[in-house]
Amino acid sequence: SKLNKIDQEALKQHEIIYNQDFQLQVLERKVARLQGERSDEEREALAEKIKVLNEQYENLADTKVFLEDQMKKLNDDLRRGDKQWYQRRVRARQLKLSDKLTTSEWKCWNNGNQLYCKCSVATRKWSTAQKSCAA
Repeated sequence: SKLNKIDQEALKQHEIIYNQDFQLQVLERKVARLQGERSDEEREALAEKIKVLNEQYENLADTKVFLEDQMKKLNDDLRRGDKQWYQRRVRARQLKLSDKLTTSEWKCWNNGNQLYCKCSVATRKWSTAQKSCAA
């Protein structure tokens, strides 16, 4: 009976020592993980993930450069188009004014204290105005 008690006590102490060793190993693994240590499998998985992310980054960087170039070309085209449109509009106004000037005829006379002018534009009738032309 004493031997049995000693065996049971020794078994309990072994169990306590085993549990303490197990807890110590768990804590050592946690400390190692906090210090950045990883298993070979984790390192390989992380390395693969880094490789994939780097490839995605390079693709996105290339796409960004391509889109920036396209945006620059489109802005240049837009500026060029705006300039051409403005120049055409100015030229059309110049032609319209030039046409009016070449087809209009002015007659002015002084009647006492007032100046009278008549303006005729190609197919329009004569109109009388004071210092103006109704074209």
